[in-house]
Amino acid sequence: MENQVELVNKIIKIARNFQVSPSNPLSLDELTQLLGDVKTEHLNYALMVLMAQGKINTRKAGRGLSIIWVS
Repeated sequence: MENQVELVNKIIKIARNFQVSPSNPLSLDELTQLLGDVKTEHLNYALMVLMAQGKINTRKAGRGLSIIWVS
């Protein structure tokens, strides 16, 4: 997979295209399917970066996290 910056940008683009909201969350399972071949540790790091920068917000939903907001 490409570098972390490209992965972060892909996640933002997917979340925006998906039009995430609290009533239309994007689960990590769905995100992983949309990203294709991505290592879990790379995805986790990219999500931590995005949350730390305030670019996404997540909530615990069922057995995992869902993205509920993107800037």
